[in-house]
Amino acid sequence: MPESFTPDEEIIMLFLRSHARSTAAEIARHTGLKRRGVLRSALDGLDVKGVLRHTDDTVERYYLVHSG
Repeated sequence: MPESFTPDEEIIMLFLRSHARSTAAEIARHTGLKRRGVLRSALDGLDVKGVLRHTDDTVERYYLVHSG
């Protein structure tokens, strides 16, 4: 069964497809998801669903996991 995504998760995935390794601030600025709680909830949801990862840098950078 295909995974379902929230509208905010879909916006983030579309952005990250062409802007991999973006910070949360960059994602917020370019997607319009300005409220921290909304952005964090969507990022966490994508992580739980296994489609998003982040670097261990001081400022985390996010990218999509490609399924093969």
